[in-house]
Amino acid sequence: MKRLYKFLTALVITMTGGLVSQAETVENYTVDFNSEISTSDHAFRVAPNWKHIVDKYTDGYGYDYYMSYTYSATGGVDGTGALKCGEQKAGDPYSYDDNGPVWDLLVTPVVSGKIYLKVKGASYSGGYVELYKVNATGTAKDGSSLRKIAQKTDFTNSDYSDIEVDLAELSLDGQRVGIRASNVYLDDFRAESAVIEPEKSIKIVTAEPSATSGVIYWDQQANGKVSVKYTVTVQNNGEVKLTKGDPNYSISLVYGSNDEVLATVPVPYDLEVGDTSVPFDVVALVENPKSIWTSTYKNIPINLMENLQGSKVTRANSNYKPWEAKFVFRKANSSQTSVYTDPVAMGMVTAATTMNYEIFNNGIAPLTIKSISLPQGFTMNLDGSEFVLGKEETKPFDITFPATEAGKFAGNLVIEYSENGGEVKTFTLPVSATMIAEGTWFADFN
Repeated sequence: MKRLYKFLTALVITMTGGLVSQAETVENYTVDFNSEISTSDHAFRVAPNWKHIVDKYTDGYGYDYYMSYTYSATGGVDGTGALKCGEQKAGDPYSYDDNGPVWDLLVTPVVSGKIYLKVKGASYSGGYVELYKVNATGTAKDGSSLRKIAQKTDFTNSDYSDIEVDLAELSLDGQRVGIRASNVYLDDFRAESAVIEPEKSIKIVTAEPSATSGVIYWDQQANGKVSVKYTVTVQNNGEVKLTKGDPNYSISLVYGSNDEVLATVPVPYDLEVGDTSVPFDVVALVENPKSIWTSTYKNIPINLMENLQGSKVTRANSNYKPWEAKFVFRKANSSQTSVYTDPVAMGMVTAATTMNYEIFNNGIAPLTIKSISLPQGFTMNLDGSEFVLGKEETKPFDITFPATEAGKFAGNLVIEYSENGGEVKTFTLPVSATMIAEGTWFADFN
């Protein structure tokens, strides 16, 4: 359908003479829902210039729940695209009482005249749509302070029905409208006119680490701070070229529980419309990690948020590895993280015998091996002098009994080490072997 345009404002010129933005009034403005809407981010937007007031329900354990939206490629009028809105309720799906109503609003651009919306129930009964006056920025959150301007209830899963509201009759020309929808499909929104401004927008395309389940562990530094670092790429999915230094052209690290900002990093690249950046780092330094990770079991979600439109990418819960080293002596190629304590007992042998072990630093601070000694009659692949193991580093350690002389040999393996530059500690393990003289009969009952 042909759109007629008229200028709402003159061109806004920067001090250097460049074009910043140009808002237009679009006659017969439509959103047909025929382009896929990604609803994985709770703050998704229906289309450019739309907003989304997200509400949530927090249960008794501090977990947040949100109402459900799903894009349907064929659920609309004549089999076209539509947005399926779940119930305006959120909570633990396995609990009858730990849930509650939410006040989640899809917010239109600034619209005037008559507005229209096609609606069909998504369940056998109980579907409804409520329309509210929303402030100019589209960010009003308190449901009790919003003015309801229309309501239609009892939609069923039959044919689409029309909702029509004349904003002029309500003295609301030039007004954003919030759509509170429950258990319905929405399709074919139309307004007699809408104020549309070429929009700046970015999408976080990738963020490494990419884990969305389990726990992401961050390393504490020697100064006690914990560095939380994601390597990200972003795409300019808006309608305006983005330039380094543009307001809110940045990525923040935020707590998943309340969106409190840990750190904000400007995007360091200019991006034409549709372009994707090369990877860059978004880093936050947590000054006092024990204040938020109060135990090894206290995991905290830390997510990424772009600041032009507020969309987020969620990641797995976070915790941290403290700045410490941990000495581990274990069998070779083992995943054991505690000290191996069984004696090095080679038994009765007639030829040279080797047992394979390793020294492992199960920490992130330096582990210094000060010295290693074996009893008489045994050799090793190391020279016994001092060396340092870095973060989670392993050193192969082989103990050999050359079996060059008959007799019983025994004593202690002694390893002196220092974790993170602290006091010198000693690890001791019995070592034994017996060389059988030639011609001697024996049985070891193994």
